[in-house]
Amino acid sequence: MNFVDFSHVPSNQTEIHDRLENWAKWCKPNHTSSMLAMFKGYKPYLYPDRGPSSTTNSKEAAEVQKALAFLPEKHRHAIQWFYIFKSNPTRMCMALGVSKQGLLELVTDGRTMVKNRLTVRKDMCINAAT
Repeated sequence: MNFVDFSHVPSNQTEIHDRLENWAKWCKPNHTSSMLAMFKGYKPYLYPDRGPSSTTNSKEAAEVQKALAFLPEKHRHAIQWFYIFKSNPTRMCMALGVSKQGLLELVTDGRTMVKNRLTVRKDMCINAAT
């Protein structure tokens, strides 16, 4: 069995990786929304509502979200798994019907697709302005 390093990001994808990390922070619910008052001992004052992080670029995250809508389903799910859910890769492999190497390829290819989509949108906006 070969080891697959899911933490490795190719050097040509570091910029889009950072943008996807920003998007993931933007997508994750704040602390209080994951706490339900029906649990015994729930004390809402212990869990302040963090709201959007000041380090999150909401406009850029929304652009990434729009770009993700155009990805093929398996790539989109792989990107969501990698950046938001970060759960057991074996379960995600079974859900998508791929090997661990296949899952890594979906994530890597998905990053490239998002990057290309954002580049095309940016070029279209620049051309429309001129």
